[in-house]
Amino acid sequence: MPQSQQSQSLCELCTTILDRRFSAGEVSDSSLPVHISHVTGTTARPDLDFIRQSALAGCRLCSEMLRVHSTKVCNGYDGTTRESDAEEALEAVSSKFPRISINAVFEEGDEETRFPHYLLIYTHTIVEDEDEGETEDESDSLGLKSRDAITASGFGRFQDKEPELDTDTFLQTLFEILRSEYLPQSLFPEMITKYGSHTTFSDSSWTQCTSWLDHCTTSHDSCNRQLFPAKSLPKRLIDVGDENHPPFLCLSEKLLPSTEYVTLSHCWGHSKVITLTSSTNPIFSKSIPILDLSQTFQDAIIVTRRLSSKYGIKHLWVDSLCILQDSKEEWLEEAPRMAAVYGNCWCNLAATGGGGLSTRPAGMFSRRNPEFIKPIQISMPASENIEYTIVDAERWTDFVKNSPLNRRAWVCQERLLSPRILHFSIDEIFWECSSGRASETFPRGEPAVDMTDSGANETLVRAQTEVSDDKNTLNSWLDVVETFARCNLTYTSDKLFAIAGLAQHFQSKFGGVDYMAGLWRMGLERQLLWRVEGLGVTKRSKIYRAPSWCWSSIDGPIWSNWAQEDSEILMEVLGANVALEGTDPFGNVSSGLLRLRGRILKGEVASDVHYFPGLRLLLDESLDGIAYHPDEDLESESSNETELFCMPVSITHMENGSDTDDREGIEDEIEVRRDIIDDKEVEVRTFLQGLVLRPSHATHGQYRRIGTFMTVVPNEIETIMQRKLPHLAETEYEAFNGHDQYTVSIV
Repeated sequence: MPQSQQSQSLCELCTTILDRRFSAGEVSDSSLPVHISHVTGTTARPDLDFIRQSALAGCRLCSEMLRVHSTKVCNGYDGTTRESDAEEALEAVSSKFPRISINAVFEEGDEETRFPHYLLIYTHTIVEDEDEGETEDESDSLGLKSRDAITASGFGRFQDKEPELDTDTFLQTLFEILRSEYLPQSLFPEMITKYGSHTTFSDSSWTQCTSWLDHCTTSHDSCNRQLFPAKSLPKRLIDVGDENHPPFLCLSEKLLPSTEYVTLSHCWGHSKVITLTSSTNPIFSKSIPILDLSQTFQDAIIVTRRLSSKYGIKHLWVDSLCILQDSKEEWLEEAPRMAAVYGNCWCNLAATGGGGLSTRPAGMFSRRNPEFIKPIQISMPASENIEYTIVDAERWTDFVKNSPLNRRAWVCQERLLSPRILHFSIDEIFWECSSGRASETFPRGEPAVDMTDSGANETLVRAQTEVSDDKNTLNSWLDVVETFARCNLTYTSDKLFAIAGLAQHFQSKFGGVDYMAGLWRMGLERQLLWRVEGLGVTKRSKIYRAPSWCWSSIDGPIWSNWAQEDSEILMEVLGANVALEGTDPFGNVSSGLLRLRGRILKGEVASDVHYFPGLRLLLDESLDGIAYHPDEDLESESSNETELFCMPVSITHMENGSDTDDREGIEDEIEVRRDIIDDKEVEVRTFLQGLVLRPSHATHGQYRRIGTFMTVVPNEIETIMQRKLPHLAETEYEAFNGHDQYTVSIV
């Protein structure tokens, strides 16, 4: 660490938590356990008012706790974006979560420094114990010991096995504590004066931006590679002018084809702003009244003018100023070209801080406390004055990925296709390109500590330039689908349009494989096993958008990549097609049909089984160890039928420690076997997955998908795979091979 960087002050509470007396061998039995493998922890429990006062008194760590917590609340702990500023967010935290627990987590066997590996900080509610008259943590009472408690969004949802208990929510933040000597020295700026800026509009912030741009445009091959075969300009662009000349709208046909331009990603907000219409078009062609534009648009013009003075790039594309907003015909013409607009731009300017929302700071620039963009660096006497850096382990997710802007579905493809992005966030500017991420806090690269974001989504889209590996390309698509499905749409009917640009790009990588409302014909069996993420957060679109076997028929987050490349497929796809509403192969569909051949088992929904909700398969003996993942809440289903039909799709043997281990539904207590792989003895888990269907009653053997099932119990897998199945009625299938294979269709 550079000598100029001083260790920062901590309050007595934070100092005590980080002191060696709470090392792994000396933790009190009464401390709240942190249930993470190979660690033990100790917990302090102040309230948020205490943390706030400590932050005001100068504790750097308490200040960061409040900043991160308020950002999470602004971003929405229940999956929605809250239009609130930091003070309102803190009040919301204080009222809903009056207590905060700070868990110092130690790695087992860390005898050298006795210093915690990271801090798990979460807020929680308090309930009264009716018998004792004492208080207890509601999060504890609802099952904090569950490994499913922590979700990728930073909030835990608990669902007890008893269906009558309510779901509770708590807010958590994770700080990674890293020995500074083990971090690349290039992460830290040479001079502390770089951190002296009180606003992202400052000259020092802009100098940092140009440093990133210079390096990327001259050194990153993947970022400079043309994403689309033939570069074409958008129909219109804004010439931003300069201090003496106002901006105006120009037709691209009058520009050189090689003209470079930048794009803007922004939140539309609720306030009425001036846009391009048939009546304003003649005016904008002469001069755009800059003071009549939203603050975000004005700031985007300012940034582009700065780019013009250094790089000669003076054209800007903004959707509502470059596409006629009162012409449906032009929107339908321009929507399919969105991928090329962002994929061919020189740089994307992102109003990531949410400027445009009513109570967020207006515009792209923001004032900030310079302390907030200094890395938190401390030196503890108990650790023999070793220097440590404390980093928000969900930093990228908190301030970029889960920002109000990047929760917009349309912005998903804008971000993933752009060659490079300047994110104007709440307190600082972040950098993103296919070669890396950086920020004003860590200008030469973000530490790779974000446990909730792999980064694959952001880098693979542009980095893939060959059609050589379809499996990797498909995995990349499935990652993109998961990111996209978590985003919001003002009009859910736009879902397929909003991902059409990405689909168009991926089809070129697949070599022209058929696209079917979010799924690809190649590797279709794997893709059919998508499942919803959590209970009560998804529903099937009331207006027809896609067949039930497509994830695009669901509104809400999904997991798309459950079957692995080497999974054994247990059924056969006989045919799959969708009927398009128009001529766009990536647009809306009017119907779809999937024909499958495989084993069919009857089952019923059950609440008295190992999982909730659970599924009991009805053979000559009941199988109760089946996890049922309905596509929407059981209460939301229109049918009162209890009988279900299940088709096994894949069986997977997964080596312990793989990424899929951490996903919901694969529990610690799964039985494992030991196999020899690459001459090494390893533990292997086996799980079987399939589709849950319900008859459509439209014709014989026709069904609708209503969910998926999974079992990890070895004897039940064996029974499902080998037991002779009861025969179905003739109305329940299209064809039967006389043994155990039925042909059915799904709509």
